[in-house]
Amino acid sequence: MVDLEDLLDTEHVLIDTVENYIKAEEQKIDLLKRYVAIYQRQQKKAREDAQSYLSNPINAYTLVKRLTADWTQVEALVNTNMNADTLANISYVKQNMKFPTDEDLNGAAVALMRLQDTYRLDTSSLARGELNGVKYSAELSAADCFELGRQSYNNGDYYHTQLWMEEAGARFKREANETVDQSDILEYLAFSIYKQGNVALALDLTNKLLELTPTHSRALGNKVYYQDQLKGQENETVKRKGDDESENIPINGVKFYKPNYDDPFGKDLYEALCRGEVSTPVEVQAKLKCRYLSRDNPFLKLAPFKVEEAHLEPDLFIFHDVMSDKEIETIKRLAQPRQQLFKTNNNYV
Repeated sequence: MVDLEDLLDTEHVLIDTVENYIKAEEQKIDLLKRYVAIYQRQQKKAREDAQSYLSNPINAYTLVKRLTADWTQVEALVNTNMNADTLANISYVKQNMKFPTDEDLNGAAVALMRLQDTYRLDTSSLARGELNGVKYSAELSAADCFELGRQSYNNGDYYHTQLWMEEAGARFKREANETVDQSDILEYLAFSIYKQGNVALALDLTNKLLELTPTHSRALGNKVYYQDQLKGQENETVKRKGDDESENIPINGVKFYKPNYDDPFGKDLYEALCRGEVSTPVEVQAKLKCRYLSRDNPFLKLAPFKVEEAHLEPDLFIFHDVMSDKEIETIKRLAQPRQQLFKTNNNYV
């Protein structure tokens, strides 16, 4: 993952760039409005009595001036390409500052899903920025939730796709300014539910999608497919019909994602440990000790390691105050360039 503090700097520069663009465009529009106001005011006077207006040499002069010198300035303003300068600035920022990649986005999304599963966080609460009832961050928009669902879909994680598309749909209904297309939400939601085996609900959602967008080609194809499935026709592939780039996914052997690993015991145990639900038995705690460790080392004679026994059989030890905060920061800094996105065999970060 890229360094998140660097991303804050990148975002700050981009905000300044866009703000400068907005200010420049606003100044440009304000100036054009002033020119238009002058033109409209003179037009109104001229239309009341054209002959009288044009017989005035000053009016005749200003009319010619407005359509020559003044209009040249208006044309120059209209042709001023603020976009080109802004795009050039953004391009420079992208080349010289750290930007996250699509892989980083996917990693951040999957990490959030893992947090959600490990601590059994309610999707709606998480979208509100709440962790165990405490609000830590701003709320997610419908578009934010949609993107989490889309990343899950791309990973073949249809369980979380359903959770986050449902939350995106709920937030879409409450948003004053729409941040995502409802048709997109319904399409992903329907297909993810189908992939989990509920063909009837997938068909129902697809029908709702077609009520919104009757000509949605992929939905039309999926509707026919779901209807065929409900009639008992068995196919060897799942096909998203109506798509120019049809996606063929073999059904046989596909493991639909559920909030369990292939090794449910191991996953459940580690999640319980993370939640602090697994405690060391009292009879084991009674045997645990703390001690100083020197190993006949001259340096450790002066500053021995503080060792805490955390578990016996297998032996687990915690070493306290081995490194200073400064040394820890140095190691983190040296390791930063070598850090890469880490994946387990379950595609979690």
